[in-house]
Amino acid sequence: MRELTSERVKEAFGSSKIKFITNIDDLKSELFIINWHQKNLLLMSSSNFSGIDYKEFADKILELSR
Repeated sequence: MRELTSERVKEAFGSSKIKFITNIDDLKSELFIINWHQKNLLLMSSSNFSGIDYKEFADKILELSR
């Protein structure tokens, strides 16, 4: 399988607005500045998000939705 790059993802989705993040700390930084009230979050990965604690992560996202 060819390496997945930001450019390939943007091209595949037909949008330059796609954020392609490969580092878990960068992902958290991006997601934790958003007000999640009445918004959805879809996470896609071919692995396990660097062993993220999903409970802790979900609790933080839910806290940001209030």
